[in-house]
Amino acid sequence: MKKLIFLSFLTLFLVSCTTKSGENLIKAVKADDFEKVKRIVTAENVNSTDETGGTPAIWAAYNGNVEILDFLAKNGADVRKKGLIGINTDKFPKIYDTTLSAAAGEGHLGIVRYLIEKAGLSPDEKGDCGNNFFPLPQDLKTTEGLVKFIQRSHGKIFDLFKEHEGYENFVNSADEILPYNFSWIVGDLMYSKDFVNEVPDEYAVRRIINNRKEFDKVFAKFVKPMESYEFIKEMDMSTPLSSAVFYKRTEVIRELISKDADVNFKDCFGITPLRSAAIARNFEGMIILLKNGALNYTYKNMLNEDESILDTLMTIRCDAAEMPELKNNLNEILPMLWQSEKEIADSKSRLLYACQCRDKDLVRIFMENGADYGKIVIDGKTLKEICAKYGVEIKDEWLKKREWKTNR
Repeated sequence: MKKLIFLSFLTLFLVSCTTKSGENLIKAVKADDFEKVKRIVTAENVNSTDETGGTPAIWAAYNGNVEILDFLAKNGADVRKKGLIGINTDKFPKIYDTTLSAAAGEGHLGIVRYLIEKAGLSPDEKGDCGNNFFPLPQDLKTTEGLVKFIQRSHGKIFDLFKEHEGYENFVNSADEILPYNFSWIVGDLMYSKDFVNEVPDEYAVRRIINNRKEFDKVFAKFVKPMESYEFIKEMDMSTPLSSAVFYKRTEVIRELISKDADVNFKDCFGITPLRSAAIARNFEGMIILLKNGALNYTYKNMLNEDESILDTLMTIRCDAAEMPELKNNLNEILPMLWQSEKEIADSKSRLLYACQCRDKDLVRIFMENGADYGKIVIDGKTLKEICAKYGVEIKDEWLKKREWKTNR
């Protein structure tokens, strides 16, 4: 679900370039053609927008071109103007809606400094929160026959659905959970290039819109189609710090924090920079944030359950490539993440996960950071007893008692 939580919500102002000169200016900025920018910029076109709302200033920030951005600003560009640029990538679309988020997400330290120090932007400059483009559980009109429909149907969409890692959970879902598992899978596929034929265009937002339209058409019997396929302006979206941690831009993370960026800002979906880092498996970013006061907030996930940062971090397959790196960093992350015995006890499902993976090293790491498998209970049985059924022997000597000296 990692690509769902931080990459599945967008904002769009569907306005087009007011003039041909505006379109040409944006093309020149995107091409990093400074000489052409200087020749054609005017007071009328300097704040033009392309079809998805992207401005010359946002594109300059995305490219990391301080010279062009400064020139645009001196000629009247509003570097605070929100817009939307979306860039298709192999795995998922990149979406930015402010100059500072684009610079932070792309790791352009010079642009970040320019925007904060010279242009006067706040390090917590906020974008807008878009309408939900992936289907929510409540969007299902009916679930009766949905599983059979998918099992019996053929075609690229259904093949991808059946290949998804959550497919077995979906097929075996209880009725009340079925909408959540369905939404999870479709939400993942919605942002992929494979859901429908690849959209041969640079704008990621077009791909997402086309995918949602296709989704509504295919599942029309079961799902309420969207009334509009345009994006709307709502609440505060994530700050540049969240973009930096998601895309693992360490220098920018440190710079924004040094400029007093809020490490605990919650966007309109309750996502903090620390959770963004956990979603992205940015272990270094998590450590930096925790050392600078980031808190272990819970939030309500798609199943309406309280999800801790560790819950988010551990949504990972037992054989995932990130597992060795995760274990290498947990000894530094856990002492800062767990600030009470209650926080450890609240992580019991993740502690059990280590046994379900039959990963003794992971169990030992948890215990060395204070997780007492002999005292934490699930359904009347200790984790130690449950883990034994998975063939994982818990050794009491692994446990190291913690002294709880919170620094928060």
